[in-house]
Amino acid sequence: MSARMLAKDVHEDKSRDGKAKRMRNFLVLFVWGLMVGMVAGDAQAAPSFSLRQLQKKCKRGDGISCWSWVEQAEKLPNDRRGRSFLQRAAKMWKRGFFLLKGACARGEGKACWYIGGVYYEGRHLKRSMKRSLSFMIKSCQARFVEACDFAGVMYGGGMGTTRDLRMARRMHQKACSMGSMDGCTHLGGLFLRGLGGSKNLYEARQLFRRACTKGNHGHACTLLAEMQIRGEGGSQRVKGAMKTYRKACRLGAKVGCDRYQEMLKIFRPTKKPVRSPFAPPE
Repeated sequence: MSARMLAKDVHEDKSRDGKAKRMRNFLVLFVWGLMVGMVAGDAQAAPSFSLRQLQKKCKRGDGISCWSWVEQAEKLPNDRRGRSFLQRAAKMWKRGFFLLKGACARGEGKACWYIGGVYYEGRHLKRSMKRSLSFMIKSCQARFVEACDFAGVMYGGGMGTTRDLRMARRMHQKACSMGSMDGCTHLGGLFLRGLGGSKNLYEARQLFRRACTKGNHGHACTLLAEMQIRGEGGSQRVKGAMKTYRKACRLGAKVGCDRYQEMLKIFRPTKKPVRSPFAPPE
């Protein structure tokens, strides 16, 4: 084989390797671009897909899905809403209200809770504390625990009715018995101050302890620590109160954090370095 033919074969081999390499790079970039496009397409199509799912559930008779559709659609940018958006939203809202009202009449507590919340906030309906309280009571009667506690707050604040602390205590008692840590904390506050009935410091301390230890309720931990410092409803436990304040702070209670920092300054003061008598004057 001559040198010219050998050089030609080497050149052809190199060109083949170059083409194969370029083709391999092209395929890698193509597949990568296809994957990125699919991910981007899914991210853009996710809201519309969820809206379609909610719309299907709404048509099947789920009133909460009707209202969830309106809430999600209102978050979309204006260019994606379309001309008939307001008409569709109003239609979905009316259908949701009709379905939820029927479900509430059948004794579904969550449906009554949703309607009561809308009347309380005044979204898409005229705000009415009286109607909100009536639906909260219906929801509580259907053993929806959040409604019981919220009805207690409304009775205690005189929202939608005259202030009735006895009824507030009764509502918070029912919520606490069903496992609401907010309800136990509110009930403990009424026992602590003697509102709506007799004052019972021991019961208040036990309710705060339950909400703090079992429910990780930051505000309840703060109130429990204050009772421990004052020795109300039980023995005085200053070190225990410090631990309780620390737990309240970890749970996000600002007052608990402030009290914990104050106690640190009292019980763990920063030690100043002892100055040697032979040191030169400052």
